[in-house]
Amino acid sequence: DAINELTDYALAHGVNLFDTAPRYCKARSERAIGTALKRHRREEFLISTKLTNLSCDMWSFKASKQMYDESFERLQVDYIDYYMLHCMGLPGKDADGNEVSPLDMLQRRFFDNGMLDFLVAERAKGRIRNLGFSYHGDVAVFDKLLSMHDTIHWDHVLIQHNYLNWNHASQVCEDA
Repeated sequence: DAINELTDYALAHGVNLFDTAPRYCKARSERAIGTALKRHRREEFLISTKLTNLSCDMWSFKASKQMYDESFERLQVDYIDYYMLHCMGLPGKDADGNEVSPLDMLQRRFFDNGMLDFLVAERAKGRIRNLGFSYHGDVAVFDKLLSMHDTIHWDHVLIQHNYLNWNHASQVCEDA
C-alpha cells in the first residue's frame, strides 16, 4: 500500500521515470514498482531497469536471458523504456574464484554469450526503447563501450556517482 501511495503521489506531481534493477532488494523492487505502475496507463510512465548478470553463474546466454525475461514479468510491461547493461567497469570472479578484470567481465557477460546482440535485436523489435549501460568503475570499459557507439548506437549512459558510495561503488553493487 505504501509503495502504491508513493508511486501515485510521484506521478501526480510530475515524476514519470522509475528506475529499478533485479539486484535492487533481491528483485522485490521490480515486482513492487511493476505492481504499483500496473494500475496506471502505460503512456504515463517510463521504466528503467538493468541486466545485472554479475555472478559467473549468470554469464551464459540462457541465464542472462532468463533475468531479462523475468524483469518483464515482474514489471508487468510489454516494453522497457530504458534498459541497461548494469555495473559496467567492475571486476569479478570466475567459477574457480579467480579474479576477472573489468574488461574480461564485459566480454564474458555480454559478448561471448551473444547477449548484447540479443539486446540490440530486442531494441529493433521495440521491446527495448532505449539501450544503454550503467558505468561504475574502470575507465577502459567505459572507453570500450563508447568506442562501440557506431555499431551499437547507445541511446543513453548512466554514470553512477553519489556521495553515499563515492569510494565504495564495487561494494554497493555486490551488496545490492
